[in-house]
Amino acid sequence: MNQERAGADYLENLVVYRNGGTLCARISGPVNRESSRAFQQHLDFVMGEGRFALMVDLGSADFLDSDGIRWLQQLQSAALAAENEVRLTVRTGSRIDRTVNLNH
Repeated sequence: MNQERAGADYLENLVVYRNGGTLCARISGPVNRESSRAFQQHLDFVMGEGRFALMVDLGSADFLDSDGIRWLQQLQSAALAAENEVRLTVRTGSRIDRTVNLNH
């Protein structure tokens, strides 16, 4: 499978919508190197320039590997540099919740 097709497949796991002044990104499936690359490209397009709050909802995600964690850290760093905010939501007690708490 070529990278372009793989990215398109992962975008099926990303739903982006606005809730007032917050941009919400609901993610399902894996959060790994390939998926996070596709998610970031789409979010860059949607976010554009300007101030925003971004809520990343991982409640339906299958797993978060080290590349996914790195992506979330880079997303947060970029948002802070632009004086924006990133919030993360996870399912309490899930594998992702435990992973995030280990890295907190």
